[in-house]
Amino acid sequence: MSGNTLAGGDKTTTITVRVDENLKERYRTEVDSMSGDIEEYIREKVNSEPDGYDTPLIPPTEPRLARGYRKLCAAATSNGNVRDDTACRIVSGGPENIAKSEAKDLVLKQLHRRGYIRPTGSPYTSESYWKLNHWEARDE
Repeated sequence: MSGNTLAGGDKTTTITVRVDENLKERYRTEVDSMSGDIEEYIREKVNSEPDGYDTPLIPPTEPRLARGYRKLCAAATSNGNVRDDTACRIVSGGPENIAKSEAKDLVLKQLHRRGYIRPTGSPYTSESYWKLNHWEARDE
């Protein structure tokens, strides 16, 4: 692997990506530096926390929704259900300091609109749940 040495002594290398020319030009107009933007993406990807659990769908790109979705997946029953009050509690807080009373509007309903979860309820009780879409039953 060949590369240059930066002033600080770090060795660099080149990554080549083949994309449609039109896509490249559109991308170029969206960023200040294509190589800088790609380097930042790689750093974020490499330095991000690995998921400690599976998610049936790729999490949303918005950090608040991604965090909420991952927390719901971690708390779900083997059938992919999370009680409404539990869901509100676990998606509240975080860096945005979301209040439990706001969690439904700021996280749960947003995930529902994007197709990640859907509201369900028991016909025998007044319990309401959030069902993770595309969840396959798992052994607990």
